[in-house]
Amino acid sequence: MKKLYLVDVSSMFFRAFYAIRPLTNPAGLPVNALYGFLSMTVKLLREIRPDYMAFCFDHSGDSFRKEIDVRYKANRSEMPEDLRPQIPYFRKVSEALGIPCIEAINYEADDIIGTLTKLGRDHGLEVVIVSSDKDFAQLVKPYVSMYDTMKDVRYDVAGVVDKWGVEPHKMIDYLSIVGDSSDNVAGVKGIGEKGAQKLLAQYESLEDIYAHIDDITGATQKKLIASKDEAFLSKRLVTIVCDMDLGVQPEDLRLKPILRDELSALLVELDFKTFAKTLLGDSASAAPAATGETDGEKVVIETDDAKVTMTSGEGATAASSSSLREDGHIEGSVSHVLNPNSHEKTIIPASAAGSNPFVRKAPPMPVVSEVKIEIGPVAEARYDLGQLAKWLKPNAVTWAMQTERGSFLAQSHGAGWKIAEVAAEGVELGAMLNEKNLKYKGFDIKSFAKGHSITAPEAVWDQMLAAYVIRASPIDSV
Repeated sequence: MKKLYLVDVSSMFFRAFYAIRPLTNPAGLPVNALYGFLSMTVKLLREIRPDYMAFCFDHSGDSFRKEIDVRYKANRSEMPEDLRPQIPYFRKVSEALGIPCIEAINYEADDIIGTLTKLGRDHGLEVVIVSSDKDFAQLVKPYVSMYDTMKDVRYDVAGVVDKWGVEPHKMIDYLSIVGDSSDNVAGVKGIGEKGAQKLLAQYESLEDIYAHIDDITGATQKKLIASKDEAFLSKRLVTIVCDMDLGVQPEDLRLKPILRDELSALLVELDFKTFAKTLLGDSASAAPAATGETDGEKVVIETDDAKVTMTSGEGATAASSSSLREDGHIEGSVSHVLNPNSHEKTIIPASAAGSNPFVRKAPPMPVVSEVKIEIGPVAEARYDLGQLAKWLKPNAVTWAMQTERGSFLAQSHGAGWKIAEVAAEGVELGAMLNEKNLKYKGFDIKSFAKGHSITAPEAVWDQMLAAYVIRASPIDSV
């Protein structure tokens, strides 16, 4: 069965923007998100080699959901200043690569994906939605799946049940109850994931729940009654439209030949010489792959923080925390050097994110001959909620990490770092952290925020996203 891949573009370029440190072309145009986006796009094309594909874009104006509820997405902050001028180029680059691109006035990319999913299935195609957004779980069914490229995880019907605790056909009702803080969708106040799963295990839908409201007792009944209007409003907001008139047929979604002249002009403008050589065979000088400069049998990486000389033995790799400049020099630094034949690794602070207070030097691998590390003194203490509230500086860059030992927050104090082991949890902790308006750095900030009831966290750097983009950077062919 041939496959149709539907890509949620905004998810890709936001990941790229927060994964790669600021980069500009000679004219001063920010290009970091474009660099990561192009890396991920080419990697995706190379790996899946799609029969049919569409890049689905959000329209620049408001969608019909804003007309239903003016609060919809009203909690979102303004688009980062350095990302805004890059927006027009995502579509330009995609179209130059021959990828069909679709957007629609008054609708979101979700609705385009929903409509194309139905179109694909009506024409006997297997549909793969390239996104990790839980909203798309409502579309999953036999021969329709979700693909999270960053985690390399695919969600079929069983996968949706495992992750969200309900079957795909109940996901709309599930989201109507739990709401969605990122979109400012209220849901039923006071009923969370577990409560929604329990209700939908007993009843078929939101309508069925309210039809049996007299059979539900206690606090759950009171919460449902109090939020009935919000629940049904939320259902309208989270339901993906699947019957738009896009005026396309499957044959319109086949990849087209690369528009060489247009792509060449764009890559010259963006100063992406490596991509020009890789994609178009240009003779322009190119940066080596994102694993560093090669010199004979060694890989040599020099940064502001460290110099690593690594024997290029089997399996030795260096993962950069940012990207290479087009002249071949590294912008950023190595975050770790791994050898799959050894359980040891050397961790090096990444200048792209600032010195990481959680980083420690482990026993070095034999392949690493020289490592220089500079990091300020570190102090660690355990704080309860009240102590933590006094200790945390508001509006400050804050490292966040969840480990087997517990949760930790770190801020710079004077010449060094102070690390707080968090002894508090729950909504009270989340409320306090929200008031502090912290600027988070760390690994998988989204999961950290979800686990600590932090709404709409400002993530200024995420190592997991950076690692994902770096893995996408080496390009052999399309």
